[in-house]
Parts: sequence; C-alpha cells; structure tokens
Amino acid sequence: MATKKITTPCLALALILVAIQGTKAYEPSDYPGSSWGEGTRDLNGIEGYGTMGFVRQGVDWFDLPGNIPVDTYGEYSWMGRSLNRRYYNDYGPGVGIMLSKSIFDFGADFSWDRYPGLYQTVNYYTLFMQWYDLKDWSNTTHIHKIAGIPILGMPLWTWGTTFYDLTHAVEGNGTQGYINQGIDWFKLPWGDAVFDTYAAYNWRLRTLNSTYFNAYGPGLGSQISIGIFKFAVEYDWMKYPQLGGNFNSFQFFFTWYSNWDLKSKKKS
Repeated sequence: MATKKITTPCLALALILVAIQGTKAYEPSDYPGSSWGEGTRDLNGIEGYGTMGFVRQGVDWFDLPGNIPVDTYGEYSWMGRSLNRRYYNDYGPGVGIMLSKSIFDFGADFSWDRYPGLYQTVNYYTLFMQWYDLKDWSNTTHIHKIAGIPILGMPLWTWGTTFYDLTHAVEGNGTQGYINQGIDWFKLPWGDAVFDTYAAYNWRLRTLNSTYFNAYGPGLGSQISIGIFKFAVEYDWMKYPQLGGNFNSFQFFFTWYSNWDLKSKKKS
C-alpha cells in the first residue's frame, strides 16, 4: 500500500500495456481492493490523537513474465493528528500503477493532497516501493513452549515503504515502517480473538518539513487480534532527532486491514 501519494503518463502506460494483449476481447484477471487504517492516542506531547489509512480499488490487467501482475488503482488516503499538524495532516484521492513480486510492490502514483493547515492542495507525483510480510517462526523452529508455557505461535510481521517525491513540494523523499516480533499466548473466550505480546522497531523519516515527523526507536507492546481488527497498547522509546531528544511514552491504538476481489464476488 502506498499510503502516500500516477499521472496521465502512468495511465497511458497502463493503456499501452493492455493494448499489447491484442485487439481481441479482453477481461482483467482480478479486481483487488483493500482498506487499511488506524486510530492512535500518543502520550508523548507531540502527536496527540491521530488517524491514518486508505481505501483502494484496483484492476489486475495481466501478468508479466515471472507472474508479476500489472495493477492500476484508485484510492482515497488520509493522515491526521491533533498536535503539530500543520505539515502532517493531509487527505485526498489518488490513482496509481503498481507491479508486485513476492512481498514487494513497485509503482508510481499521482494524488491530490489537501493540507488544511497550509490552506493548500498539492499534486504529488511519486515513485514508491513497499513491502509487507507475515511469518510464524514457530513453524520452522518448532518452538511451542516458552519457559514451559504453551504458545500458539511466534509471528513476525513487517511493513514499510520508501517514496521519491518528484514534485519536492511539502514532504520530499522518505521512508516509513515497522518490524515486530511477537508471541501469540492464548485465545480469548470470544470469537477468534488472540492475545499477543511483541517487541517492535518503528521508523518514520522524510526530507522536508520533518521536525515533528521524523522519529524512530524500539517499543514493547501487547495486543488483541479479532478478525480484521487489532487493539494494542505499546510503550515506545522514540527519538525525534530534530527536537534533540527522546520522548518515551505509551501509545494506545487500533488498526484494521481488509481485502477483497470484486471479480470473485461477481462469480459467486
């Protein structure tokens, strides 16, 4: 997912790629869509309450050699918080093109981002690479107990993105992401809820207007996963390099992630 920021050239590229398939009747292979988001409450005095996320609907036109799908999409994304929000809060629609291989996505997009604190709308042209991976180490290490206590799993999950802003407007180039190693301890008595503790490393960096944006550091947390939702509390040791210090505090948050394929729904 590129939560940040294709233009007419990108759409033209998509049309050219489709034209390569020939002039006979053609139907896209899939219509994938997804939504991700989070709500947060930081106690570090810098960010306050916050939310960010996106809703995206795409079309997988065909696969390149090596089983690399060619996808174009439209999306709506947002990012906001209650403190130090002038160069942070933004929202708006966008369109993009993306190639996917293994856990990686490579693409370009164009978005119309509104910055309410600047009373300004910026048209972003951005190249990006992003990744997401989830694996359970207990399946390969055969560790099913810790200190004699049975566990359900040892999930490691990581998400990240790097982006290159061709407009160099408000945000510049940057990277953002996390890597978490957790332990699934037990199921709770409702639904498929699972209790998990984890160690994390988080980072968020960009080249422009970065004083209250750039931050990185480790954290420890616990969370409950229920279906597409996660509810968590995390203690972070975050360094804000341009503020000249560490800001250690609790963060409370919930997240969701859902995906779908309109083609498979249509068939059903």
